[in-house]
Amino acid sequence: MEAFNDITADAKGRISLGVKHAGERYIITKGDAGKFILERAVLIPERELWLYQNKGAGQVVQEGLKQAKQGKTKTNAVNLDEYNDI
Repeated sequence: MEAFNDITADAKGRISLGVKHAGERYIITKGDAGKFILERAVLIPERELWLYQNKGAGQVVQEGLKQAKQGKTKTNAVNLDEYNDI
């Protein structure tokens, strides 16, 4: 773990993590004794949240993606054009 020493916040209360971490997103938590804990995070659309909360669904999607990469696709799939009015 890389240690930082004597970092001073700027006039707006910001601190820099350096260019190595530019563009990264973090969740910040204030811990004991005034310590701040940074945890790297990603942002996902709310409409996709259910997929991460439902392990079974996530596993099915991952398996489907794996099969597609291997070329294991079905040619007799459902014609989705029938559902254009939805």
